Amino acid sequence: MGQTLTTETPGLGGSFGATKIHEQVRKDLRANDLRKEARTVRRDILGPMARVRFGAAAPVPYFQRQVAGPRDLDELTTVLDAAVNRLGVDVSKRWARESLGIPEPLAGEALLGGGLLAGHCSQSSGTLDACIEPWVDQPAS
Repeated sequence: MGQTLTTETPGLGGSFGATKIHEQVRKDLRANDLRKEARTVRRDILGPMARVRFGAAAPVPYFQRQVAGPRDLDELTTVLDAAVNRLGVDVSKRWARESLGIPEPLAGEALLGGGLLAGHCSQSSGTLDACIEPWVDQPAS
């Protein structure tokens, strides 16, 4: 259903227009599935629960799944950099790792170096201790 244009795209690489239509079809199908899910949960789960608990005349709550859209990782890293390094906002490492999709390293696993620390130190004109100090792990307060 809704796949004809995307499967019949001439040429080797497809087209931007076909890609956009395919994305819209996917979104439409997901929205339809979410509406059906909400009706089913309300009818088959919330309705009976409300009637058993509060009586036959009780209003039945609505169900709506919250769907987060895809995150722009470039934008997220820019915001994190500004929040942490310029504004001094406390951000948990767990949340940052989850948001960026970076798993916690396993014990003894080889780690990448450099990154923000290297960029910060190359711009710093202070001593090595002054360069490293902002990056030393501080316990959450």
